[in-house]
Amino acid sequence: MCATRRVSHVTKGTTFALIGDASGSVDAITGDGISIALHAAKALAAAIRVENLQGYEDAHEQIMRRPRQMGELLIAMDRSARFRAKALASMSRHPEMFAKFLGLHTGAMRVSDFGVKDAMVLGWELLAG
Repeated sequence: MCATRRVSHVTKGTTFALIGDASGSVDAITGDGISIALHAAKALAAAIRVENLQGYEDAHEQIMRRPRQMGELLIAMDRSARFRAKALASMSRHPEMFAKFLGLHTGAMRVSDFGVKDAMVLGWELLAG
C-alpha cells in the first residue's frame, strides 16, 4: 500500500516543532525520509537561531514539495496499470527521460531544467496508443 501523510502545521507557538516523519511523510518508495529529516533539521536550526519558527514552517513546505510530487507520481503509477505501463514503456524508449526524472527526484536537476521538448515528448508518449 502506498501512502503519504500531511500535517497542517509543523510548529506550534514559539516552542514546539515537528521534524522527521512526525512532520509528514512521503511514500517510502521515494527513499527521501532521512534526506528530508536532515534538510528539515538544518532549516529548524536556522529558524531557532533567529527565533522565528515561521521560517521553519515556510522552509518545511519547500523541502517537502519535490518528494511529495514524486510520491504522488509513484502512487498514481501504482494505482493505474495502464499509466504505469505507458510511463515505463516511455522511459524504456527514452532513457534520457528516465535520467532526467532521476535528476528531478534526487534534486540534481530543477523542474525548470526539464525542457518544453521533454514535456511534449513525455505528454505524447502518455497520450498515444
